[in-house]
Amino acid sequence: MGYTLRKIGSVLVTLLIVSIITFGIFEIIPGDPVTAKLGIEADEKQVEVLIKELGLNQPAHIRYKNWILSAINGDLGESIRFDEPVAALINERMKVTAILAMLALLITIIISIPLSIFVAKYNNKIIGVITSMITQLGMALPSFWLGIMITFLFGLTLKLFIPGKYISIGDNFVEGITYMVFPAIAIAIPKIATIIRYLRNAIVEQMSADYVRTAYGKGLQKNRVIYYHVLRNALIPVITVMGMIIADVLGGSLIIEQVFTIPGIGRLLIMAISNRDYPLIQGMVLYIATIVILVNFMIDMIYHLIDPRIKMT
Repeated sequence: MGYTLRKIGSVLVTLLIVSIITFGIFEIIPGDPVTAKLGIEADEKQVEVLIKELGLNQPAHIRYKNWILSAINGDLGESIRFDEPVAALINERMKVTAILAMLALLITIIISIPLSIFVAKYNNKIIGVITSMITQLGMALPSFWLGIMITFLFGLTLKLFIPGKYISIGDNFVEGITYMVFPAIAIAIPKIATIIRYLRNAIVEQMSADYVRTAYGKGLQKNRVIYYHVLRNALIPVITVMGMIIADVLGGSLIIEQVFTIPGIGRLLIMAISNRDYPLIQGMVLYIATIVILVNFMIDMIYHLIDPRIKMT
């Protein structure tokens, strides 16, 4: 219980710091929401009215307090570009990004764990060198480049999907999922390489442990030893990597949405930046940071549950 409370306290402090930084950055960067909304040719009366409406005539600490209290209640302000609540815009686009991220994560897990077991099971010097080379290459490839290559190969050459023609899952589930698989693969490939690199090494290390020799001494088959004993222990250090991978999957989704013209959070963020939509940018930064922090908190909790001996500070 004490560990959980400490982690919750750490999460709350981190969220507070993130909110202060997010608010503070938009206080010091050039430009302001009034000019962004009314334009540089607006008359003084319009400017004065909007300043009062937005509360920009109040001290910064008062505006921060009002903003963070509203954010806690789900009110992130109103978009300058769309004239809609920021929270509603984010929630609508987040559904698309979440589907893409979950699909990428599913592909990553389904492919990386069996491959890690395979290369560890038949471990020798040649396989080790080949695995190291392939995983290093996979980790180095940027998702957007993979997205472009996948679009060229599977879209333009093999005609398996129409590049740029996003299909909503709500409109056509099969075609929607089929389209989303290709950007998900582009996101997943570097993550698959990362997990194979870590998990394969962890399995090989565990295979030389005393409990494995004891299991073999009891007559257990190699597959049973690996799947029922080795894998669980090997996954423990990999779980921390999974936290970074989940956050990276979300970040990769933001970039890959541009390549495949997917109307998710990434495209919304680009539009917000290009239109200097400060409330929307501010809300999205806070929203995404909160998700990443909470995901890492859950990973820490899972890590602790799997191996209670580990006490993190």
